[in-house]
Amino acid sequence: MESIFEFINKTNSVDKYFYFISDEIKKDIYKEKPYAQLFEDYKKRENLWVFSYLSFLNEYIQNMVKQNQLETAIEFSDLYLEIEEWMLEGSDFLQKFSPEKRPIIINKAEQQLKNARIRKESLMLIKNNQSEIYIQDVLKTLRLSSYLRDDKVKIFKNLIFNTSHNNHTRFYCST
Repeated sequence: MESIFEFINKTNSVDKYFYFISDEIKKDIYKEKPYAQLFEDYKKRENLWVFSYLSFLNEYIQNMVKQNQLETAIEFSDLYLEIEEWMLEGSDFLQKFSPEKRPIIINKAEQQLKNARIRKESLMLIKNNQSEIYIQDVLKTLRLSSYLRDDKVKIFKNLIFNTSHNNHTRFYCST
């Protein structure tokens, strides 16, 4: 774990970004989740703790958005992105898995990284009060060409869903 936080230049923030979970994960909304064994896996030095941690972060970010804590959601989105990048390119983490499992893990991690980037972009649009402009641009593009790239579709869906979901924070990660 130290190597992860060292790579992402957050060695002084391990308590804030990792150990805070030990209390958070005990809350009812997280109790029965697959990542509830995160710390047991970590103590046993099982590689799966990283995946559990990322799963927890993903849900934690969603909950922060639901609670209108947009700044916290953005902060932890950045952390999520940095850890996915560490896993894919900044470590030998993937080498610890069999050659058969490695491509599966890589494909899933790349998809998760893409979704996390889309989530972050959506959060930033909301933070900067640009979501309505983005939606209008998408509608204009659709009227013009009837085509929209996949990432734009996902951002659009996030923004539309949350415009009706919550007037203050209109985002929920559903990528």
